[in-house]
Formats: sequence, structure tokens, C-alpha cells
Amino acid sequence: MAVSKMLEGFCTDIEALLSAGLVRQAVRHAVALPGICSALEDAAMRGLDDGYLAWCARWLQFPRRKGSVAIGARLLRLHTRSGHEASYWLTALRARRNARSYQGMERQPLWQRANRLEAFEAALCRTLVEAARLWYAEHGRNDRTVQANLGKLLITR
Repeated sequence: MAVSKMLEGFCTDIEALLSAGLVRQAVRHAVALPGICSALEDAAMRGLDDGYLAWCARWLQFPRRKGSVAIGARLLRLHTRSGHEASYWLTALRARRNARSYQGMERQPLWQRANRLEAFEAALCRTLVEAARLWYAEHGRNDRTVQANLGKLLITR
């Protein structure tokens, strides 16, 4: 499967944070993935709320209870609380371009969760990483806008 070295490196960083037990930081990075992916789909690389919600609706599969708020809206609230805009996360993604290598998928977790909340947060991170990888494999690697934007990130200093 073709992968984006930058996106895969970012996903691997999230997995490394989880393995180290740094769950809050992993969540902060993982909830940025829908914004990163939706910004890459936009020709101007803008991270718009509508794009974030649409990406979540298309690529995330969570069970939804009657009357519950859609997962995309919940993640967007969590993401906006971090105070970082799409440009911050695209810069973080761009920093991965110089990585020499990355670990493959399915790294064994070293850290054991302490409670149900941490277990949920870790599962959320893994789900977002899997969705981003699926998005790239099924859509991003063949989309000209995504590839052009990844190229812009690659040459931007």
C-alpha cells in the first residue's frame, strides 16, 4: 500500500505517544487528523469546520445512540479547545518530511491503561489513526489536490 511519509510519520508519532503513556498528548494530535486530512483536500489548505465535520462523517465509524451528538461535532469541540489552527498542524505534519524512517503499523503497546477514560481515549486515538490511514489509501493517494498539497508541504521551508 502506498503511504505518505509525512502522514504516516504523524500517525506513528501518535502511536508512540500512546505507547509511552502520554495519552493526553496523543489525543491532542489525533483529533487534529480530520483537520489535517480535510485541509489537504482543500486547494487553499484551509482547515474549515465544515470540512472537519464532513471528513468525520465519511471516514469515522462509531456507534451512535439515539439523540446523541455526532462524533465529528464532539471531536471538533475538543480540537478547537486545543487552540491550534490547521496551519499549526500542517506545520507539524511538514516536520515529518525529514524523518528518515518510521515504525510499521501494529506496534505493541507498552503502556497499560489506568482507567476507563484512558482506555476510551487510547481507542479513540487508534480509531482516528486508522481512519486517516484508510482515507489516504482509498482517497488521498489518488486525489490530485491532496497530492499537490503534500508536494507544497514538502518543498515549503
